[in-house]
Amino acid sequence: MEELKIVDFQTYLKEIGFEELMAANTAKLNKLNEAGYEKWRKVYPDTSIGIDVYFLSQERRAERECAVCATCTGYPCAKETNVGFRYQVLVEDNRLKLRWCECKYCKQQRLATALMKKFKSAEVPVRYNGKTFEDYKIDENNEGAVKWARHIIDNPLNLFLYGEPGTGKTFLVALVAQEYIKQGRTLLFIDVPKLLNQLRASFAKGSEDTIESKMELLEKVDVLILDDIGTENLTEWAIERLYLVINERYNNERQTLITSNYTLNELAVRMNLGKDGKTGDRIASRLKQMCKVASLKGSDRRLIRD
Repeated sequence: MEELKIVDFQTYLKEIGFEELMAANTAKLNKLNEAGYEKWRKVYPDTSIGIDVYFLSQERRAERECAVCATCTGYPCAKETNVGFRYQVLVEDNRLKLRWCECKYCKQQRLATALMKKFKSAEVPVRYNGKTFEDYKIDENNEGAVKWARHIIDNPLNLFLYGEPGTGKTFLVALVAQEYIKQGRTLLFIDVPKLLNQLRASFAKGSEDTIESKMELLEKVDVLILDDIGTENLTEWAIERLYLVINERYNNERQTLITSNYTLNELAVRMNLGKDGKTGDRIASRLKQMCKVASLKGSDRRLIRD
């Protein structure tokens, strides 16, 4: 059996060549530091500006982490420690320091992701996400409505769009909705038939709190878009809920965009339910006072193939 050799720690380090390894590593670091110092002293010849070893080591680390940036043409970038950031060298308190700045590509992606989340929470139909007015075909049948849609982006006004199914009403207000979301305004895009079905279901379950909270949100959100009003299953209960929302927004001058297959007069006739048969007239009267009205004509664009 081989005899166990006991040595002290310093002897052990010497036997494994630790001192030589450290010396070689120190020499390598010194060489790197000298090269870095020489590089930055050419950029900043003023010797009052400090260039220390800590800065040089941080720069080398940053170069490794941002090596992918040299050939990067856009998001996504490599999964490094500071993913999504690039470094800059600046002078602060007469010393060279590093500052991490968000990569322009990653910033674009972050903003796009945030916009997507807002777009989703606003309940804007997914099919219109990312669409622009460049994607909207303009002709003599809709140019007036498009003009108003563009106008209200920077001049918040109420708008009532009417026309036959498939003429582009929903698409147009979705474009406006996207611009408002970019501006940071709170917005809800409501499919009216779907909304009333949800409210009726909650009412049937006895969930009055759910109905009240939803109604309050509809009444107080910055921008409310009521899409396809008039095509819902018309009942006295449904019309009364719509009247309450529209009346509240009318009284408090909150911006509202509405689309319908019917003119205001036709809408009034369809909605004249209830004990006095005048609820539709009251809704139409408020919409006439609060909204700019524009029509979209032409054939059903959904049936047209390029």
